Amino acid sequence: MKIEYLDLKNDFHIVRTVEDKKIVTYQNKDDYRLNISLIVLPSSGNERVFFSFLLAKIFKISSGDYQKYLENFSKRHFFPKLLLDLNIIIEKNSQIDKYLLNTPLKLFKKLQFNLSPNCNLRCKYCYASSGRRPEKAAMPFLLAKKAIDYVSRYCQDELNLIFVGEGEPTFEFKLLKKIISYAKKKIKKVKIDPLSTNGVFSEKVADWLIKNVDNLQISCDGPAFIQNKYRPLLGGKGSSVFVEKTIRYLRKKNKDFRVRVTITDDTFGNEKQIVNYFFDLGVKNLFFGALENIGASQEMISTPGFQQKEVFEKNRLFQEYLKLSEIQDEVGMKNYNINLIRIGTQVTCAIYTKSNFVVDPYGNVSACNRHNSPYDFRNYPFMKDFIIGKYDFRKEKFEIDFEKLDRLKKTIDKEMRVNQCLSCPLFSACGTVCLYHIGLQHGSISTKRSSCLTVDKEYPVSIFKYLASRYLIKKWPYLELKKGKLFYCLLYHQFQLHLQKAEDELKDEPYIYISNLKNLSSLAKRMIEYKKNIKKLTFFLLKFGFKKNDLNIRSGKKIIDFFEELRENNVYFRISKPLPRVILGGEYDKVCEKFRLPKQFKDCLELFMVKDNQITFPHGKKAGKKFSDYESREEISRDFYEQLSKNMES
Repeated sequence: MKIEYLDLKNDFHIVRTVEDKKIVTYQNKDDYRLNISLIVLPSSGNERVFFSFLLAKIFKISSGDYQKYLENFSKRHFFPKLLLDLNIIIEKNSQIDKYLLNTPLKLFKKLQFNLSPNCNLRCKYCYASSGRRPEKAAMPFLLAKKAIDYVSRYCQDELNLIFVGEGEPTFEFKLLKKIISYAKKKIKKVKIDPLSTNGVFSEKVADWLIKNVDNLQISCDGPAFIQNKYRPLLGGKGSSVFVEKTIRYLRKKNKDFRVRVTITDDTFGNEKQIVNYFFDLGVKNLFFGALENIGASQEMISTPGFQQKEVFEKNRLFQEYLKLSEIQDEVGMKNYNINLIRIGTQVTCAIYTKSNFVVDPYGNVSACNRHNSPYDFRNYPFMKDFIIGKYDFRKEKFEIDFEKLDRLKKTIDKEMRVNQCLSCPLFSACGTVCLYHIGLQHGSISTKRSSCLTVDKEYPVSIFKYLASRYLIKKWPYLELKKGKLFYCLLYHQFQLHLQKAEDELKDEPYIYISNLKNLSSLAKRMIEYKKNIKKLTFFLLKFGFKKNDLNIRSGKKIIDFFEELRENNVYFRISKPLPRVILGGEYDKVCEKFRLPKQFKDCLELFMVKDNQITFPHGKKAGKKFSDYESREEISRDFYEQLSKNMES
């Protein structure tokens, strides 16, 4: 049996292939079972693709093997050992998928402080209406100290400390430092994950955050024309220059961080420019989240120039997530989009695991991390249902209603029954129900109506469909001729290419033929300089022409140095055909994986070209089927090599 798979926990651009003929035989049918976390993607061809969110893998096997060993598993007393090795088939008492129906409790392991409603920005869509509220009180340190003392009795010396709002955490910098310092003294293992900030602070603050915060998240919506529109400073001026300065400083100091971008209608159509903006800044981790119609955004969307339509249409929004994911993936940014954040775990609400202990400046304790303060209760009365306790300032202690915490967990169980979650084949890759969003939708966190729509069922697997199509099916990317123009085509994007020699003046989206390796250094400098002057994402496709005296390790070293310089300067490039193995020697596979180069001709862009849905191979012959009728690149390459073999025989 042969299985190809992607490991989403590691480098998912690399297809791993395993083959083995060993067979496991057994007499008792109850000795083994199928992993219940497996989700099969629709297919009618010769290959079947399925994935497991818990295993963090996407698999591809032949349809024959799938039908024989998985579809008809209960009818057989043997199966290939590979299925056991990869946990597709598991032993009867295996714990691998047990958490699907039995999520372990993590009592009060997530302590979230809403330090203050104050902020130095006036974001048009702020979910907490920060800076606009009549209340200005910051959290007393004594309250934070008592909260840390309280959760320390339950968190088993392991605490995730969270600062995400309601205002700007660094606005109360002295308080923030005192809280984190005390938590780390009180509890053995404390992780600050995340501290979410608007990025407008001094280098002094930045230096402290670099040393003391594990997961720093900066909110920024992209280029100045979007950032300044939606996220102005308190006085109304643009914040872009300050946030950009902070990002550059963090990169200079080699601090890992991620950027959180709010998707608005201005994101649509500007995907390449937004991703390129962060790519140029050297951002490695990017996370997109949708605008919500809550807080200040309710006023914003009735203001001329700020009306929102596309972002509130789920089908359009989910398609936008995929478009953004594809561009992120292409340029090598880590994808923090929905679901992939928690790949390899059971996605469920922290209310369900009783993890959250969310404290506001008034001592209210909520089980929901979307709680800000009692100010919310006027517009969103259902938020009161998440309050599980309060700090008694007179008695100087917290009083927590554990029975209410139990009832909230039972409410989630009830809503899962209403939504038929447990019988849904997508259950293992879905966040199941969110009581907060149910409350926004229905005005109550408990309802007899299903809150799960068809589009909600489609999204959990859409990102896996994309990854499978891109790296296992591999029809994309490809080259296509349209009305005499050449395009580099992805699933959701395309780039119009312009053919040229390396010596020529660089054009938009150049397809560069390189015949002289001596000029690589100067070409790299020209490409880097060209890219700096272009705001949109620029794609460089490279084709090398080798002479006999180029086929040596010295040439390979020059090319590696060339690629390194491009990558260090955030240049987005690909090569159109494999490099000769002789110039890279034993490092061939390693170099190809590092720079995402094709290893074999069947994997390269020059294998075929598409025009009017018809495939043409390099020797000029047409393929046997239309491009749309081929199931995978593997099938296309088989046709090519069969034709090549026939030509050689004749």
